[in-house]
Amino acid sequence: METSEQRKAAFLKDLKEVLKKHNAEILVEEINVRTYLGGTWVMGVVLNGEYDTDPTHEYDCLKEYTEINLGNFIDGRDE
Repeated sequence: METSEQRKAAFLKDLKEVLKKHNAEILVEEINVRTYLGGTWVMGVVLNGEYDTDPTHEYDCLKEYTEINLGNFIDGRDE
């Protein structure tokens, strides 16, 4: 049987590999602040821009910066 700690470690390893592959970060943002009821939060993924490091190419953009709004829930099911 796979323990919860083993599952957690495997998931985080896979997630970090995907984030590294896409030069990405996961962010959480509060979009509706309510002091006594709690707020509304949304998740997003930022794919950082990537640039040519060769100065003779004037640091051309290879991959544009991209934001993906994941809303407040996402799962692994097919749509």
